[in-house]
Amino acid sequence: MDKDHILAIDCGTTLIKTAVVGRDGTIAGLRSAEIRTIVPESGRAEQDPDEIWNTGYALMLQTMKESGVPPHRIAAIGIANQRETAIVWSKRTGKPYRNAVLWYDRRAEGLCSEMKEIIGENGVRRTGIYTIPNTSAMLLACLLRNDPQIRHGAEKNEALFGNVNTWLLWKLTGGKAHYTDISNMSVTQLQNAKELEYDSKMLDLLNIPRNILPEIKGTGEMYCLTDEKLFAGAEIPVAGMLGDQMAASIGQGCVKKGDVKSTFGTGCLTVMNAGKVYVPPAHGLYSPVLWGARKKAVYGLESFFEINGDRKDKAVIEDAVLQNAEIIRRMEKFTGQKVKTIRIDGGMSASDHLCGYQADILGVTVERPMVKEATVLGAAYQAGLTIRFWDSLEEIGSLWKMEKRFEPKTLRK
Repeated sequence: MDKDHILAIDCGTTLIKTAVVGRDGTIAGLRSAEIRTIVPESGRAEQDPDEIWNTGYALMLQTMKESGVPPHRIAAIGIANQRETAIVWSKRTGKPYRNAVLWYDRRAEGLCSEMKEIIGENGVRRTGIYTIPNTSAMLLACLLRNDPQIRHGAEKNEALFGNVNTWLLWKLTGGKAHYTDISNMSVTQLQNAKELEYDSKMLDLLNIPRNILPEIKGTGEMYCLTDEKLFAGAEIPVAGMLGDQMAASIGQGCVKKGDVKSTFGTGCLTVMNAGKVYVPPAHGLYSPVLWGARKKAVYGLESFFEINGDRKDKAVIEDAVLQNAEIIRRMEKFTGQKVKTIRIDGGMSASDHLCGYQADILGVTVERPMVKEATVLGAAYQAGLTIRFWDSLEEIGSLWKMEKRFEPKTLRK
């Protein structure tokens, strides 16, 4: 029987999605479920790592069953995930020491204030990310300082750290693989942005022991085979791992230098494909790795702002569009790349007014995708590229389908 589909999981902050994807980019099956957020006190936000795994695994099984594609027809698995969220578990028992600390948790604010000047601009340039409380660097350093069980586990060489991608990989492979990828690590402030290895100065400053950290790999590698007990005896290669926004960029077909996508939801997150040259953070823009491997990495420029108020209100929509336009103009100035087209997704993208107004303000074409599941698609595409299910990013880009195009007024006349 042909292995003719890819299985992908997108583990977001509030929702986990799984999809079975065919060679033509068609989603044969899609399932989703909410994941609980635990708020033990003001400024804290956590999730149960076992709930993340159990929910994701159950969705994978349901999606394959409902799509009629059994595990033995799955060629590879791809993972996309909420970034920064910190999980620490025991490699002896496989059990988490505590709940996962979410990326927007504020417990590291004091540590961040203490370390900001010490890390300095040089540290920001080295790592490609600003010194802010919600990086994995700050969250992990805070846990090591304040949780005796985690600190003791690190000292005994028993504790393992990972973001959600690393935790899912560990569980999928029955504890055989403790890896992460260069895209997820690029926003943690733990990775050197040029070398794409751990930044030893940052580890020393924050007293983070290297032995608890996962090995860094590219976004598309044959990381490991799944545990045979999970999928009816099938051992499926896990072949792609990306941060959610990086996966969404691939899913949106933004695979060429200068391509831009904006996601309008509870906030607006815009990513530009900046090509193969690292651009240090400046003017509020930061510089994640989008995908690739060492010496073959593709970098991006990224910016985020929150959208407050009723997101159906015309004034709120127009304010968000104006803020995003300023960000894109900054990206153009910073890179020398003239943006010609923006691809827009997220809940607010259903508004024709938002899409048309963005086109008018910037004088560029705005495109809205036919398929809204860009992130889980991107995870599938990266895994498929690894095993040559698809031959190139250009082929991936050709699979993207447009629902509607919005031209600026100057072209509509």
